[in-house]
Amino acid sequence: FATGHPRAAEVPGANGQGNGRGIAKVYGALANGGALEGARIISPEGITEMTREECFRKDLVIGVRMRWSRGFILNKAELYGPNPDAFGHSGWGGSFG
Repeated sequence: FATGHPRAAEVPGANGQGNGRGIAKVYGALANGGALEGARIISPEGITEMTREECFRKDLVIGVRMRWSRGFILNKAELYGPNPDAFGHSGWGGSFG
C-alpha cells in the first residue's frame, strides 16, 4: 500500500485512506455529533446510519465473527475498548481509526 497503484483504485467499501490528521478529523466529527471546526459535516441521522449494524458473521479474512455497520466494525467484542457503542476500523497499514 505504500505505492500509488493500490491507492489509485476507488473501492467504496474497502479503501478509505488518509493521514493521521485527516482520520482524526473524521473521527472527531463523529464523536462531536457531526461537527468539525464549527461546521456540521455529518447529520445526526447520518451518524445513526453509519453506525447501525448491517451484518454479524464470520469475517472470511481474519476468521472471527464480527459486527459491521456501513464502513465500521462495531465494538460488541470490545476490540476498541470497554464501551459497547465504540466503533472503528483497524485498517491494513497497522493504524486504527
